[in-house]
Amino acid sequence: MQRLQALQADYSERLKSAQALAQGMSQSVSYRNFLAQIGGLMERTLMDLSNARAVLSAARRELVRAEQEQSKYEALIEREDLRSNREADEQERRALEELAINRFLQRKRA
Repeated sequence: MQRLQALQADYSERLKSAQALAQGMSQSVSYRNFLAQIGGLMERTLMDLSNARAVLSAARRELVRAEQEQSKYEALIEREDLRSNREADEQERRALEELAINRFLQRKRA
């Protein structure tokens, strides 16, 4: 963008010099046409930049949404792991109680 602005300033000065020196009309027209092209290119560049910023903004919003979804799933996984661990602990406790009861009954019979 800075290069385009520098080109525009340079050719604006050339146009002024050409008009002051009364150089050929064709050279002045060429300078004007080139300046118009630079102006159009600058407008397109600004539009492209604006569009790119909009795309970047949308991508950032989508990233935030995806990170929130990831956090939800991680919380669900953690909750399921805790539930599974509690269930395993409960099964182990029951098995140990059953084993203790069976040993008690065996000793009582013996």
